[in-house]
Amino acid sequence: LEDAYALGEFLKLLRAKRIPRGSALVVESADRLSRESPVVALNLLTQLLLEGAVVVTLTPPMEYRTDADIGKLITAGVTIGRAHDESQM
Repeated sequence: LEDAYALGEFLKLLRAKRIPRGSALVVESADRLSRESPVVALNLLTQLLLEGAVVVTLTPPMEYRTDADIGKLITAGVTIGRAHDESQM
């Protein structure tokens, strides 16, 4: 799924250690990570974090790392879920 896009390539390079841990991925909003279901998008977010990326969103301004508190992850989940619901309508 993610292999078809540049984000999939970024994740592959992270896994191959060709992009250093701590490198930032900047996105407009967490819902821009994937147009798939919220579960798939949250899974992608956590994969990026576990591979060492820092995910930065511009709206709301947030920085996600593996040590992110649950509140930040809930914010990402709500943003992703809301955007998915809107796109379904």
